[in-house]
Amino acid sequence: MDLRDYQQTALDVARDFYQGGYRSVLLVAPTGAGKTWIAAAVVRGVLEKGGTVLILAHLRVLVQQMVDSLRQQGVSASVMMGGQRNLSGAVIVGTPHTWNLLADTERPDVDLLLVDEAHHIDEGLYADVVSHYERIGTRVLGFTATPLKSTLRHFNVHHVATDPLSLLDRGVLCPSRYYVRDFSDTERDIRNPVRYASVFEEWCKFSAGRRTLAFCDSVAESRQLAAHFVERGIPAHHVDAHTPKGEREWVNTEHAAGRILLVSNVGIYLEGFDNPAIETVLLLRKVPAQHAQDQVFRYVQMVGRGLRTYPGKDICHILDFCGYYATYGRAEEYIPDFSEESRMERLEGSRFKTCPECFARVPNVYSACPDCGFPFPVGANTLEAENDIGRVDAVLSEVSEEETLRNKRRIQQLRKQAAMATSFEQVRRIGEQLGYRPGWAHIYWRAKNQRRQLRKR
Repeated sequence: MDLRDYQQTALDVARDFYQGGYRSVLLVAPTGAGKTWIAAAVVRGVLEKGGTVLILAHLRVLVQQMVDSLRQQGVSASVMMGGQRNLSGAVIVGTPHTWNLLADTERPDVDLLLVDEAHHIDEGLYADVVSHYERIGTRVLGFTATPLKSTLRHFNVHHVATDPLSLLDRGVLCPSRYYVRDFSDTERDIRNPVRYASVFEEWCKFSAGRRTLAFCDSVAESRQLAAHFVERGIPAHHVDAHTPKGEREWVNTEHAAGRILLVSNVGIYLEGFDNPAIETVLLLRKVPAQHAQDQVFRYVQMVGRGLRTYPGKDICHILDFCGYYATYGRAEEYIPDFSEESRMERLEGSRFKTCPECFARVPNVYSACPDCGFPFPVGANTLEAENDIGRVDAVLSEVSEEETLRNKRRIQQLRKQAAMATSFEQVRRIGEQLGYRPGWAHIYWRAKNQRRQLRKR
């Protein structure tokens, strides 16, 4: 498969970084940009030079997706996952869980360590992996659509391959239409959960008959939302960490075929899920009090589930009941500001644990993961919604296409100006017009200078 121009550029930039003496590189590209194809091209390049590669991903489904992608490009890979521990191939794809179970003498020496969903690299699972390969001088390449500030600490340099708006222009991603609540008193309203009947009514008004993926606040709420739709004759199903693999695969197949119209979950479908047939994303996970990158990225990931193209799908509907649009704007237009401290860094004195099932960071006071339902050792109350008591009605209104198009053109023009800017002050002023935080200008200008210096070499 021929790479798109931005994919080839990302490949070339990574190669230039390594030749320039950097040992670890992070490539950032949004959902739908084809990160697995870039990764497969990297692997082919290493193999052509007689090298070896270890690819790690934290979810089984990501491991299988990578193996399948490599196979489509004529590259066979050994699998290191669970009971499968074939470590003899030139390309090994596996999980950090299994790698951590290997004895020191079993751990493969490779020329390149490739980390998928690299924003998880600062979690405990990868600590020994990273230190081991740094010690022996192995080059590291990370891929992610949603890098945290803390992610960058594990890499010498990073490159942003493209952005969602550019992919929309190319037809790589599907256009979206937002339906949002008008929050006159945002803090008060956002904290009040929405009545299931109100959600159903708004869905019928704007997205009836469309294949829908719903993200809810808790497992209990997700179950009840699906039940509410079923009671009203709409085929729906809830999925969480305890849903058997066979049942989950059946749900995904039925959903893609349109025989199930709504699938509800909390966070199990944030990563490792690829169903381009999704036509509506329903947002019922509340905006947190802190405007932190890790929470913004969840918004980007949720919306991203519906932005892939599919035959007969001309637009994706985003039904936002929780104020994401009011707080962050369109998910497609968000650019990370790596200068902002993450929510986890700002909550000094708090202690968090990582869910072993979905890898969400969860406060220790939870006895079950609020994202996927995984049960932690007993010791605290679980936050769950039991019924419709205390919930409020919500009415959505469409964000006009004229407003969206006008804002899109404005952003595109400003970004072109940023690409042509010759001074930091110009970039800073453009960032202000775009509404970005001050740190964006510093990151953009530094990356631009790095690319300029590489081209001179």
